[in-house]
Amino acid sequence: NATISACEKGRQWAHALSLLAELALQGLGPGAVAASAAISACEKGRQWARAIFTFRTMLLHGLVPDTICCNSAISACNRGLQWEQALLFFGHMREGQLPPNAASFGAAVSACGSGAQWRGALALLEQMREEPGLQLSLIVMNAAISACRRSRQLHLAAQLLDETLHAGLTPDVVTYTAMITACELNGQWEFALAQLDAMRGSGLQRDVVAFNAFLGVCREASQWQQTLVVLDELHACRLQPTAPTYKMAVSALAQGRQWAEALDLLASSLQTGGPWDATPEGSEEDLLLLQALVARACLDASAPEAAAALLSVPPPGPTTPALAWPAAAPWPVALATLQTLACEGRPPSWPFRCGLAASLLEAGLEAEALAVCREAAEAGLIELWRNGDVGVLDLHGLGCCPVEVALLAVRAALLDFSFRHVRSCRPCADLIIVTGRGLHSPDGLPTIAPAVRSMLCGELELEVFGVPGNPGRLRVPGRCLELLWSPGGAQRPGSERGPA
Repeated sequence: NATISACEKGRQWAHALSLLAELALQGLGPGAVAASAAISACEKGRQWARAIFTFRTMLLHGLVPDTICCNSAISACNRGLQWEQALLFFGHMREGQLPPNAASFGAAVSACGSGAQWRGALALLEQMREEPGLQLSLIVMNAAISACRRSRQLHLAAQLLDETLHAGLTPDVVTYTAMITACELNGQWEFALAQLDAMRGSGLQRDVVAFNAFLGVCREASQWQQTLVVLDELHACRLQPTAPTYKMAVSALAQGRQWAEALDLLASSLQTGGPWDATPEGSEEDLLLLQALVARACLDASAPEAAAALLSVPPPGPTTPALAWPAAAPWPVALATLQTLACEGRPPSWPFRCGLAASLLEAGLEAEALAVCREAAEAGLIELWRNGDVGVLDLHGLGCCPVEVALLAVRAALLDFSFRHVRSCRPCADLIIVTGRGLHSPDGLPTIAPAVRSMLCGELELEVFGVPGNPGRLRVPGRCLELLWSPGGAQRPGSERGPA
């Protein structure tokens, strides 16, 4: 026990697990203290899968974990984005009459936040309010605010901030930064600015992460003027801009058609010591994306020379951003890049073509975008037919695509389906379309499914039925599909019906 506990303190998770295995080989089952220490060592060493496995093994052997052990297991679930497992472990504490402490609630709320499960986070917060002897802590409130932020629930995050203040807790940099980030998807730049000012008014040292969060809000809210203001503030605070700083600021300026300012800022990021190296925060891919955004702004402002200078060299295949670059670049440049890479024997991936299709759609070139999707399907870059079964169209692989591109991919698949039917000279079977239920969407709501349903019933005038017992599937009768590609097809009113 003492040796494994020492491993925990030294974060020697591998040695701790080795000692546990040695005990098992000797027929000596590990005690609760030793197992708890090993779990804690794994959690501290960011080995969440091993921590969860060890905790489960501990329960199977009938060992009774203590509060610290359960907290370590729940924290490991948080690191591994396993929010459901975290709630199971938290429930195990309740069932074992092991009262959770503030750290238990904080870890469980954080796990829900990592999984964008704001309802679960708020339910845990309510339990904590009712728990005798426990008081709300800033750590727990920050975790709950972050959960609402990740779930785009700005109004709930604001309510939690008010509760934090009423409880006599003093918000810290983490609190305000989470609030600012929560404003990004809603474009509430005034509220975000108020949080940034509140940090200064509270005497808190605003860091570059907080400024970057506000720049992200400015980008989404198309506030290029505020972008310039906050950049001046950042320099006044003697903070060093990071890769996210440049990404947010240059994007905001480019989207605001301030191509000269965007060009200057991009140039300053390329000076000696710039952030564009192979790090999680900044990479060559990010730089290429910004160059494409600024080039588009230059073209929109009738400054083709500046755009040509930025896009003079097409990006190489391995470093080409999968989706963002072709979607951001002017479509002729993206299309030429695709053809160049194909001629060099480096055909771009489906995400690249997806971004190109989005750029073509934005330019009103729907036929060309459809051709890009069909070529990708013919090249096997995207497989929509489940297990090769031409009869089950699975749209889960389109989750990374803009909705408009996903609809094009569905139309391309329908054309493929029709050609196969015509060649077979057999009656057309019903088509099952797996749309999913939106369980993996940020807000838990489907995005592609409603658009596909609308296209099938409206534009294509097909009859669409639900599949009993499976709300994530649609069924299109084969007889309707035969009419779709027959002469004079799609001339009847469409309808959408329930299960049949």
